Amino acid sequence: MTLVGNEVKVGDKAPGFAVVDKELKPVSLGDFQSKVKLISVTPSLDNRSATFRHGHQRAGFGLPDSIVVLNVSMTCVRNSTFCANAGIEKIKTLSDHATLHSACLGVLIKELRLLSRSIFVIDQKDVIT
Repeated sequence: MTLVGNEVKVGDKAPGFAVVDKELKPVSLGDFQSKVKLISVTPSLDNRSATFRHGHQRAGFGLPDSIVVLNVSMTCVRNSTFCANAGIEKIKTLSDHATLHSACLGVLIKELRLLSRSIFVIDQKDVIT
């Protein structure tokens, strides 16, 4: 499989991104300024997403408000349906279906037009840690 875009490394300034939320409203990296961003990138969310469920449990118990947990995938309607059915409220689900900004993180799978499972931690100054 071919990953599109540049690989980012620890210490790099995080590239800006523009994705959409479950209401199809634009969301960007700047919307979470001065927060630590834990970004979980997944191909899709479904009932097998045990890792995502565990992340939700961790986000709901003990993470300070200075940390935001985001999930980015290519799906949007499926994300909100999955979260509603699973009772997941603490993780913001976002879709890159329309913008393909995931290429700036090097996680877009060219052949499938899906995202490669990845985790990024971005500090308050938008540096990849």
